[in-house]
Amino acid sequence: MSSKSILALPPYTFRLRLAQIIIAVLVLILNIISTAVLGGYGTLGYGIFTPIATCVIVGYWYFATYRSPQHYNRWAILVLDCISVVWWLALWSVLAQWAAVLGLIDSIDNSYGGLSSIRTVHALTAVGAVLGAAEFVLFIVTLVTFSMSLHRARMAEQQKPQQNPFTDVNNEYNRH
Repeated sequence: MSSKSILALPPYTFRLRLAQIIIAVLVLILNIISTAVLGGYGTLGYGIFTPIATCVIVGYWYFATYRSPQHYNRWAILVLDCISVVWWLALWSVLAQWAAVLGLIDSIDNSYGGLSSIRTVHALTAVGAVLGAAEFVLFIVTLVTFSMSLHRARMAEQQKPQQNPFTDVNNEYNRH
């Protein structure tokens, strides 16, 4: 088994990746609406970047696994999944913190007859944080699944008997 061979993954992996794409698109839409209502904010910009990066990463996995196996690299997929875990952990925690701040602002504004746009952004950001947490869990599951499959493949490669060209009687060097 060479390092270019495609790992055998459980059949549910494709459904997990599909769920990752769907949740990423939902979080992207929620953050775009929030950014449009507020007029821009750095946290929400990061909330736009991470779902787009997720779509690219899952797109690479699908393309390399099913459409173009010559572009498959198991180590690239592992690293990209690790990076995605960190990105989604950061995103959902930042969105949750931002939702808490907006909730406080909303409660103060309600006391004094504030804006309804803050309430809308608060709700959208809170939903984005929950979906971000779900996406984080999905990436943990796919990372663990992929890592276990990679470990099994590496163990199978090491257990396969290695041919030594200097001691093997039937090799081309010892025939002369």
